[in-house]
Amino acid sequence: MCWFKRCLIFLVFTGPLGDPLAYSQDPESYNPMAGWVDVLQYDLEIWLDPASADIKGKQIVTLKLLKPVQQLNLNLEDLIVDTLYCPTAGLNYSYDGSSIRIEFNRRMARNKKLDIIIRYHGQPSDGMILKNQSGHFTAFADNWASRARNWFPCIDHPSDKASFQSTVHLPREFEVIGNGSKLGESENLGQRTVIHRIDQPIATYCMVIGATQFSITRTKSPGGLPLLYYTYPRDSVVAMGSFSRIPDMVHFYDSLIGPYAYPQLAFVQSSTRFGGMENSSVIFLNDGGRVFKAQSEPEELLAHEVAHQWFGDAVTLSDWSELWLSEGFATYFSALYFESREGKIRFDSIINQTKKEYLNQQPHLYPVIFNGYPRLFQLLNAENYQKGGLFLHALRLKIGDPAFFNSIRKYYSRFKNKNATSFDFRSVVESVSRQKLKPFFNRWLEHAGLPEQVK
Repeated sequence: MCWFKRCLIFLVFTGPLGDPLAYSQDPESYNPMAGWVDVLQYDLEIWLDPASADIKGKQIVTLKLLKPVQQLNLNLEDLIVDTLYCPTAGLNYSYDGSSIRIEFNRRMARNKKLDIIIRYHGQPSDGMILKNQSGHFTAFADNWASRARNWFPCIDHPSDKASFQSTVHLPREFEVIGNGSKLGESENLGQRTVIHRIDQPIATYCMVIGATQFSITRTKSPGGLPLLYYTYPRDSVVAMGSFSRIPDMVHFYDSLIGPYAYPQLAFVQSSTRFGGMENSSVIFLNDGGRVFKAQSEPEELLAHEVAHQWFGDAVTLSDWSELWLSEGFATYFSALYFESREGKIRFDSIINQTKKEYLNQQPHLYPVIFNGYPRLFQLLNAENYQKGGLFLHALRLKIGDPAFFNSIRKYYSRFKNKNATSFDFRSVVESVSRQKLKPFFNRWLEHAGLPEQVK
């Protein structure tokens, strides 16, 4: 995602600075069900009412047990669970306001598939942004990092990707956007029902719906990928100017990295706390941001968010501590787009600005790969964005363009629609370049600050 003009907000630590071990790890940074449960699909049905800040939902979680299991936990924050059951197994459950604990009547066998069906309701405190200002109703999910749990039950961690289907019920005057393709739409007694589905597994932080009165424009990339632009009617003319290079951006990444993973790509004017958010196949852009203002220059933000569809979305980090695999890649591949289209002078200017921004953020106490932040939002920092991007540039210079870009293509192909680690990336690069790169990776990713030769 992008924060402000240069794709991040610089966070101020309020705790004592010094030894990284003085920080406690955010409990939301790990998946307590890892190795026990694999969610295969979320099938969410949700009712929205413009006159209310409440939602009503029905979630079917289809999961596979990786080990014999009698208990499992799902994340859900500050909503009311009405019913929970499994059609094929007896169970009891309890809910403490942040976690649903499910206890089966007997131990469930390894590899067993189960559907857990939860009906719930309430007013989301976060994650789903509902507004109704002067009759202008908007509803937008905004999940990063672990805020999907604020509006639907899930295992809210990027290590457990799943397919996602959303069915939204709301008054007929509103349009709905969701991940993947629209499967169906119907109207009955003044109510509209819209179904979207994405078959490819995606992270919960990228599972979204959006609803309001949209102006919708359809086009295609040079390779034929359907592109959709959802904007507020008042801002559609300005937005079409801002979006003019999107088809070429998609074509560039498709050609450089590998085939785009999803059936279409939508860009949506929305409520989000970020400048842009890379939800899989449906990028949300801040409705008050520069994309929707005349005389602005939003192209770096857009190139960054489009690049995320390959890195962050299709290839997803396994652990939050390796966010650079998403944000560092998007930062550098945005620069690569402008190198390809506008030449080395523009590219060098972006790299020099990236280095300047990194060095201006002091002090650099922590390495890129660091799991000690007390809040996940503190990962949105110069280490994961700027230093992550600068590391990829240094790696390219070290092994040369042929090995670098062949490594990128092989890495994407191998981990597309899966999770990856820095070790996975290094293994691919070493295999392609035929170089031992562990010391180089360690120096950049596991030590604070920039290596001396690039300062």
